[in-house]
Amino acid sequence: MFLLGYVLLLTALDCTAAPASDGSCSAPPIHEGAVLQGDWDADVYPHNIEATYQCAPGYSRRGSIKYKCLLNGQWKFTGNGECRKKPCGHPGDIPFGSFQLKKEESFIFGAVVEYSCDEGYQMVSKERTRQCTASGWSNYLPECEVRNCPPVEAADNVKVLSTSYDEEYSVGQVVRFECKDPNLKLDSASEIFCTSEGKWNLEPPKCVAISCKLPQVDNGRVNGLKKPVYKNHDVIQITCNEGFNTVKNGEATCTKDGWIPQTTCEEIVCNSYQNVEKGKLVSTKAVYKYGDEIDVECDRGYVLQTEPNKRRTCTSNGWSPPSRCVGKRCDIPDIKNGYLDRNYYFPKDPGQSIYYRCEDNFVTPKKEYWVYITCTEAGWSPEPRCLRKILIISYKKRSHN
Repeated sequence: MFLLGYVLLLTALDCTAAPASDGSCSAPPIHEGAVLQGDWDADVYPHNIEATYQCAPGYSRRGSIKYKCLLNGQWKFTGNGECRKKPCGHPGDIPFGSFQLKKEESFIFGAVVEYSCDEGYQMVSKERTRQCTASGWSNYLPECEVRNCPPVEAADNVKVLSTSYDEEYSVGQVVRFECKDPNLKLDSASEIFCTSEGKWNLEPPKCVAISCKLPQVDNGRVNGLKKPVYKNHDVIQITCNEGFNTVKNGEATCTKDGWIPQTTCEEIVCNSYQNVEKGKLVSTKAVYKYGDEIDVECDRGYVLQTEPNKRRTCTSNGWSPPSRCVGKRCDIPDIKNGYLDRNYYFPKDPGQSIYYRCEDNFVTPKKEYWVYITCTEAGWSPEPRCLRKILIISYKKRSHN
């Protein structure tokens, strides 16, 4: 909105004509926004004659505007007023549009405003400007109407997915397309939209035979006989270079959406966060590439099933061989002054048990004839031991009586 205001304009211009040689005055001066009253067609005027002005159309007078011819042949302003430009008031707002003040700084005589329509609307009026005149604003308020796009014209084999087919479309409205024949595909975008200019952003697509070009496979290749163009449902086989893997066994099918799945070869990586039961990967980084090696470390009391090989290699199937820590197996125990009660096969797995006996004059810690010991993560438990027997002799002192 613009504020209504008044601007004080030039009150008097020093446009006095050059004095005549005999002391008379030439034609009265021009005063901004004012016109002379009476007949002033003579070439010269005597001194003391007074010229009176009235305001021109579009101006309003405040006070009097007069000039007097002096003895020196000059016109002197003797009035006490001025002519100001009349205001026209607000020019008026319009639906779906706005205006800008193009001339003057307020809505006064001579001001010009220019109207424009909002995005998605167009001017239907011939005149888009209004000017503040002596009788008010010129022209009628312009009108803006919504800018529509024409009906969509699609080929017979193209299905238009729209509820307003054969009608006009408003700005921003989207129309989608698909092919009526499943063996055909759209040759361009599947949807278009109505722009603010009242035009479609793209031409409607056409339906063409489904085909796929020979793909360019980074870090891999297409096997077998290669063709420049493949038909719908054709299948190709992809082989990746060493260190890269394909998707879905390397097979890709030609569809209306192109090759499915995508004909890509992804770099093989192995992460160092693999869970190793009763152990861990000794890593220096988070991700390893194909062919990189890493060590496996088992918890105390456990060993790798593939001992003594602790090295694991990153392969297309992950870390190989599998990292499995198992309980430490127990070898034949070293029993000093003792022996096993029978022949056993060694090593023994955790949880398996055997029996041992002590030689003559030796006993177990619990003075048993034989002892049952079990293989654990920490070794044989209880520890097999044979202790020498100690003979204790007691005697009585003889009395000398």
